Amino acid sequence: MMVDRQIKILLIEDNPGDTRLIEEMLSEVSGTLFDVENADRLSDGLTRIQKGGIDAVLLDLGLPDSAGLDTFEKVHDQAPELPIVMLTGLDDTELALEGMRMGAQDYLVKGRADGDLLARTLRYAIERKAAEARIEHLNSVLKAIRNVNQLIVAETERGSLLKKSCDALVDARGYDAAWLGFLGDDVTFDLVVGSGFREDIAHFSDRVAGGDHPPCIRDALSQKEQVLVIDTTDVCRDCFFTDACLGRATAVIRVEHGGRLFGLLAVSFAPDVAVDEEEEGLLAEVASDIGIALHNIEMRDAHKVAEDALLESEEKYKTIYDSSIDAIMILTPEEGFLGGNSAAIKMFGCKGDEEFTSKTPADLSPVYQPDGTLSSVKAQQNMTIAMKKGSHFFEWKHKRIDGREFFATILLTRIELQGKKILQATVRDITERKKAEDQIKQSLQEKEVLLREIHHRVKNNLQVVSSLLNMQARNARDKNTIEILSEARDRIRTMSLIHSQLYDSSDLAEINMKGFVDLLLGQLLQSYPVGDARITHVVRVDDYPFPISTAVPVGLIINELLSNALKHAFNRRDEGEIEISLTASERCGINLTVSDDGVGLPRGFDIDESKTLGLRLVKILAEDQLQGTLEVTNNGGATFRIEFETKTG
Repeated sequence: MMVDRQIKILLIEDNPGDTRLIEEMLSEVSGTLFDVENADRLSDGLTRIQKGGIDAVLLDLGLPDSAGLDTFEKVHDQAPELPIVMLTGLDDTELALEGMRMGAQDYLVKGRADGDLLARTLRYAIERKAAEARIEHLNSVLKAIRNVNQLIVAETERGSLLKKSCDALVDARGYDAAWLGFLGDDVTFDLVVGSGFREDIAHFSDRVAGGDHPPCIRDALSQKEQVLVIDTTDVCRDCFFTDACLGRATAVIRVEHGGRLFGLLAVSFAPDVAVDEEEEGLLAEVASDIGIALHNIEMRDAHKVAEDALLESEEKYKTIYDSSIDAIMILTPEEGFLGGNSAAIKMFGCKGDEEFTSKTPADLSPVYQPDGTLSSVKAQQNMTIAMKKGSHFFEWKHKRIDGREFFATILLTRIELQGKKILQATVRDITERKKAEDQIKQSLQEKEVLLREIHHRVKNNLQVVSSLLNMQARNARDKNTIEILSEARDRIRTMSLIHSQLYDSSDLAEINMKGFVDLLLGQLLQSYPVGDARITHVVRVDDYPFPISTAVPVGLIINELLSNALKHAFNRRDEGEIEISLTASERCGINLTVSDDGVGLPRGFDIDESKTLGLRLVKILAEDQLQGTLEVTNNGGATFRIEFETKTG
């Protein structure tokens, strides 16, 4: 049977019997060789951990010089990288579970663990701790790549990019130091920046930029291997910067892109940290990304120089515009086209510049524009405006030389070339945009027809329901049943009235409440005649649009309050007044008041205790659906005041 490498266990346990038992159990386990070292006090255990070489800790929580979770915290604080398995008694399991939440890998109950369980727990604890360290390592890898890539996107200045990349690598990966050098040629550094050096980086930068290259730089420049890991104990012995690197692993990475060496990236690891293949791959990836960024900066700088040279030159102006995807042409009202870029020649289907300049603006336009005006007349008007104002932007219908027509936007700009005022026309084909706009308009029209039909059908269906309730009420003989059916019918009519107004309105999403309240009041007067009483109606409703989500509950509230007033407020009265007020503030605050000067509410009336369905419905709609406040007063009649907020659109 193959035996794994020896596993060093530090057992911190003050009970000699438990210590012997654990040592015997681990010595009898097959397949794994455990080397157990015992410390009977916490202080001795901490001293032993400082010396290193421990793979895992078996920790008794009750020791002569420490007890409970304080014991675990002291060990974990000193060596957070070590897996810790706690030993506990039967009555300490809750304590052990808390310890696991604080970072322990596992726990064992004394007297319940055999050798196999003990060995398996230790192996798993070591594996889990290694997995956690691996995850932490990968997270720092991803963070370093992300931070540098963010800099690559954001930084456009070379020196700032290199310095912040060094800072990001030191911060994210915990490197001891990092520096980046940019090469002006194959051997000369134009710029050297760094981060994390305890020694004078300015002195190092001056020496390297001056051509005094340490051995590691000379080797990285001469070799083709992208990542070079340096043995600092040997190579750095004669380096002028040896104090900053000696005793630490150092990697020097070539910063390359597209076959060009842009410079070097060097990182110095913390003491006793080894460089693995994943670390080398990370550094190679970061260096490649920095190489791409340096290439882009170089291309951008070169492009800027070329643009400046073209703008300052008075050579053939057509060269300036050939890089544009838009058609750009030079013209005058008198001479027509003087030239155009390659996009213009392609856009109008010409074979070359000569054929293009032989055409006039009228040749490349249909006879009439969409508004019915002659293209030749309107073209002259547009050029005159641009010459006078300096620029003029408009839409135009063009024609290719093969007769095909297309829509475009044109920006006419007055410029001066060789002392002569001319016009530059920038033309962009918007045919696809026009098609998309037409499709959107058609889609909106279809949706409007559909919404109008929906409101119409909802209105019809509600009217059918209202008619059915009316028929049922006429056939009913019980007065209470008739009243219930009539009230339900009126509520249905109220909702139907809203959909009817939306169907007839130009706006299918909002309803004007002024017209709605007038119609609703007339409808209710027909349903609830008040005999010979002369009722005055005072209606004050702002000309304010309500969304349907607000109009329905508001309409139902008005319906209930008006119905209630017409049925009860004017019994045995010759005259009376009902007032409806619906006002809106600039901040979408709505105030609804329905009042009468009738007999008033019963003594001791409390709407929260009301058993009437209509008033309960008013309270639910006002407070729950509209999220408003409801106030009821009973002084010379009944007044219901509701305040809420709404948003139109």
